[in-house]
Amino acid sequence: MLRFLTRTSHRFLSSNVAAVSKTAGYWDSRSMCPRLADLASSRPSSLIAPPRSSIAKPRPFSSGATLSDDDLRSRLEDFQEQFAEARLCIEDCADAADTTYFDEEADAAREAVDLALKTFESILAELDEETKGRVVRQNGLKVEQLKGELELVLNGGH
Repeated sequence: MLRFLTRTSHRFLSSNVAAVSKTAGYWDSRSMCPRLADLASSRPSSLIAPPRSSIAKPRPFSSGATLSDDDLRSRLEDFQEQFAEARLCIEDCADAADTTYFDEEADAAREAVDLALKTFESILAELDEETKGRVVRQNGLKVEQLKGELELVLNGGH
């Protein structure tokens, strides 16, 4: 009786170990004892879960874009910083209206806005159409805001 229980429990344990090993991606018949390897190889393949590499992964931020998700986030953060800097330069330019510093502040504001616009355009140039549309919807108004504020300050409507 003890021998039967030992054999039965060994089969139960070995089949569970083999199933767990295969589903977790740790399957290596050389690392298992021969009995476990035989049992695992005799299991129908329909009962074995696919390896982890074929299981669905989370959907990336940008599907098919030439920029990776991390690169896109990083570049958009750079654009956000340049946008904030350009807004500060425009504000400084407006504060310097009717002073001797206005021309210097206007040049600094133009340069900051141009840099932000070029950064945004370079990001868009490296994206597929779907991702480009999403990025434009998220940041396009900011770009237009910069252009409008700069034009307003330079034309004296501060």
